[in-house]
Amino acid sequence: MIYVKKIYNQLNLLALKNKIKKNIFWCFIPAKLNSKTIKKKNLKKIGNFTLIERSIRVANKSNGFEKIICSSESLSIKKYCLNKCEFHLRRSNLSKKFTLVEDVIKNYLNEEMPSLLPEFIFLIEPTSPFIEVSHIKKLINLMKKSKTHKTGQTISRPPHTHLAFNQRSFDGKYVKFINKKRYKIRLKQKKPLSYIFGNICSIRTSHLLKNGKFFDQPSIGFEIPFKYSINIDDQVDIKIAKVFNSL
Repeated sequence: MIYVKKIYNQLNLLALKNKIKKNIFWCFIPAKLNSKTIKKKNLKKIGNFTLIERSIRVANKSNGFEKIICSSESLSIKKYCLNKCEFHLRRSNLSKKFTLVEDVIKNYLNEEMPSLLPEFIFLIEPTSPFIEVSHIKKLINLMKKSKTHKTGQTISRPPHTHLAFNQRSFDGKYVKFINKKRYKIRLKQKKPLSYIFGNICSIRTSHLLKNGKFFDQPSIGFEIPFKYSINIDDQVDIKIAKVFNSL
């Protein structure tokens, strides 16, 4: 029965493909109440606003989205959405640790069955508290101009010691460089650059409806300064974010 329902839902999604309207953008904000590391994480304050408020505010300030949807399993998040964005009460089984945000978005589409769909859906996560309006506008423009890219994202250059080339493995006893070439390349200037995720990403709706994922290739993007890429995962991150916010 579960398998039949999945097939039915997928057929519904594929039928929505004909409703996609060009140059329309939606913003999806996933906002679970709790996380494994911080209780009520999305309600923690950085400066004068909670993490969820910061996401909703920057999405609205960008003036780039036809619709902004905040999705949570908790009604306590709803009050932050009133007169600011649409609130989606998701099922509890879509708020588990390993739930994919793509599945949450597709569930929303299946439940709402909108009369039209955007060409692109942006993902703004409350755990990225330093998103700038300029970041959103630039990625919107890149996605508009692109004919081939399935996804888009901002990226950031991490501190030198955090580069992928410098990473190590540890089995409880021995420490080793993951990349064996690292043993031969010692000078910083000769080490290959790598980037971390910045703070926002986007996906073509047509790709999402085919079970596509954020960050699928080909993906277009641009670099933002490291400070804007801070992601809130634990209490230490909150302290770091508060320091950056005060600068």
